Amino acid sequence: MQQRSETVSIMRVGKKRYIDETIEVTAERGLENVTVRRIAGKAGVSEAALYRHFAGKEDLVNESFLTIDREISQLFLNSFYSNSYSGGGFEDVLKAVWKEVFAFLLKEKSKTLFMIRYRFSSLFTDDVREKRMVCGEEFTPVCRTLAEKLGGTEEYYRTYAISYVFEVTILFSEKILLGRLPYSTELEDSLWNFIINIIRTFSEDTLTAKA
Repeated sequence: MQQRSETVSIMRVGKKRYIDETIEVTAERGLENVTVRRIAGKAGVSEAALYRHFAGKEDLVNESFLTIDREISQLFLNSFYSNSYSGGGFEDVLKAVWKEVFAFLLKEKSKTLFMIRYRFSSLFTDDVREKRMVCGEEFTPVCRTLAEKLGGTEEYYRTYAISYVFEVTILFSEKILLGRLPYSTELEDSLWNFIINIIRTFSEDTLTAKA
């Protein structure tokens, strides 16, 4: 009877549940408190059941990061393409995309805090970076467009510029979520002005370097 109950639990609890629990524990307690035992316990299954999906804590945490990264990257792509046909200027397109990503980070507190804790940990290795969606073929048209509009190379935007803007945005999101900065539309406008000046600097720097 116990074996049957465990089998049913394994069927009901898939990878998403383990990832969701990992994100919540990391956001609330930090990466140091993520253990296979704790996550399995919160999911209501044995450690053996979790090991059927993940090799261990590192695999579980890395996959949790890549899951959020894919979600944000897909949001970025969808917004970029939909706003590209809005008829506005290119900076207007970038602003609309950035605002959607910023809104997601403020809404999804646990995911945002997880990203902060993970990205500044030893688990965020070059191997994990290479698995990010921005490194895949899906982002090639976006990087090509950025290079055409702002100067520089596609690889420059793929490997540096997009990630840098995201780093700045997520750091401000954390401050707002933790109450260190009060959110206001004025603050959001100021942050966007800061971001767009960074983007303009990317353009100037890369064009100067090419010259």
